Amino acid sequence: MSHRKVFFVVNPGAGKKRNIDLKKFIETNFSLPEFKVAVSSSLEYFGEIKKEIIAGNYTDVVACGGDGTVNKLAAFACSNNIRLGILPLGSGNGLARSVGVSMNLHKALKQIENGRSKGIDVGVLNNKLFFCAAGMGFDSHVAALFEKTTSRGLWGYIKLIWKEFFSYKSQVYTLRINGQEINKKAFIVACCNTGQYGNDFYIAPTANMVDGKITVSLIKPFHWIVTPYVLLKVTLKKVHTLTIVETFHAEEIKIIRTRDGSVHIDGEPLEEGTEINIRVKPLALEIICA
Repeated sequence: MSHRKVFFVVNPGAGKKRNIDLKKFIETNFSLPEFKVAVSSSLEYFGEIKKEIIAGNYTDVVACGGDGTVNKLAAFACSNNIRLGILPLGSGNGLARSVGVSMNLHKALKQIENGRSKGIDVGVLNNKLFFCAAGMGFDSHVAALFEKTTSRGLWGYIKLIWKEFFSYKSQVYTLRINGQEINKKAFIVACCNTGQYGNDFYIAPTANMVDGKITVSLIKPFHWIVTPYVLLKVTLKKVHTLTIVETFHAEEIKIIRTRDGSVHIDGEPLEEGTEINIRVKPLALEIICA
């Protein structure tokens, strides 16, 4: 791309944990001639910024924040044929890690300057876009509870997982996939475009962002005593080799569950009904990467 105009959208909370003024950091260190940095007071309603990006014919939009920020701006970029860049400031940074964006902000900014990009697939859950993973079960249950707590950070999340693990009741799911109907009791049903949730936590190591398919990692209920072994397999990218895990690849999946409840989209919880439809949009997002 010969002529580039780059628009940085900064989550107001981004950079605080690193004690950095992110707007000043970008304006001081970014060397391309045409760029703008905007701080959005609310990423749920950044309509004026969207209008400015489109009216200004910006070629790239850069999400400066965590996974929630990235998901919202990725959906906007995907819908408007704009490239997405990421300055990763979240706790998980799933999409950034998956495409090789550096966790060092200086290096990540240099990657955006260089502008190398590629197309990746995009997942759709009941008409809502996701870029790393969506799904239901224990992970979405915890995500919904965590959103309501005042105890933030990784330690608060771990404590909530431990508390809920022993009382959570797994559901029976019906998966209609590749012409088959599969009925399984599952602890987690993860529908993945990338292999990881974030933090190199690989829930679906065989997932591929450019194969035109969603990877379903179905994890059956297991006894708490094997949890350390399961986590070891996750970190080694070998969770799919466990007997409690079944893996499927498909362009479309229909999931029917026994009750309404939470699902998550790139870690963000929301409520959906008993029928969940998953599909893939091949190579629908152009993303700046390593």
